[in-house]
Amino acid sequence: MTAFEPTDGISFKTYWRHMWTPFLLFFRIPAVAFVGIEYSLMMCWVAILATTQPILFAAPPYNFSSVGVGNINIAPFIGAVVGAIYGGPLNDYYVVYMARRRAGIYDPELRLHMLLAPLIVCPLGLFLYGISIANEQPWIVPCIGSSFVGFGIGSVTSIILPYYGDSYREVWLLSLHFTDLATSWSLIISQLVAEGLVVITFIRNVVSTGISFAINPWMTGLGVQNMFISTGCLCFGTMVFIIPMMIWGRKARSSTADYYLSAVAAG
Repeated sequence: MTAFEPTDGISFKTYWRHMWTPFLLFFRIPAVAFVGIEYSLMMCWVAILATTQPILFAAPPYNFSSVGVGNINIAPFIGAVVGAIYGGPLNDYYVVYMARRRAGIYDPELRLHMLLAPLIVCPLGLFLYGISIANEQPWIVPCIGSSFVGFGIGSVTSIILPYYGDSYREVWLLSLHFTDLATSWSLIISQLVAEGLVVITFIRNVVSTGISFAINPWMTGLGVQNMFISTGCLCFGTMVFIIPMMIWGRKARSSTADYYLSAVAAG
């Protein structure tokens, strides 16, 4: 065991500043808060499906074997693949098309337009999954529901992370206190994107871990049907924030540009 020593050339003051700066970004930059919340909740739905499937499908009336329970994951996997295509290449084509229609003007919020589909599909999948199991519907029905949830997870995560990376692109180009544009680009990316991803990942891990411990008491207290009704409502209630981000996201980015530049200048 050895005593902790900061990297050569980096003081303790700089080290601790980089420890708390990511959390300031969460409260000061809307894109970080938005992506952190949405991304962490998408991981919650992964945890809920993974935890409830062995419990619900191994019990009557399904009585699936361990292999059968494992095969249930094929449905959300297919949904996630379709969602990743929808939120990845198709989303890229969409924003290029919209930018051309707007005389070459691109706003990161254009990416959020395609979140309107998972805004409906993902909560619907949670409702369908839980209510169908509670009412002992054929196994294909909850599988359709879980595939909808998988679509939501794949599409939302594929859209919001590029949105976050693009959100301050114009601020990167306005950073004039560096003489070399390539140096400016790399240093600014390392400040906002890397530190923002730190807090996004932290929130994701905290929320995912917490929900893993809460699922069994939650399901026992409310019952399967009511639990998934509340889960679907929570999913819709948090995803609906994409609408104000679509409308006012550009204004929010402009209002926080000064803070962002000062954070970058502080190193």
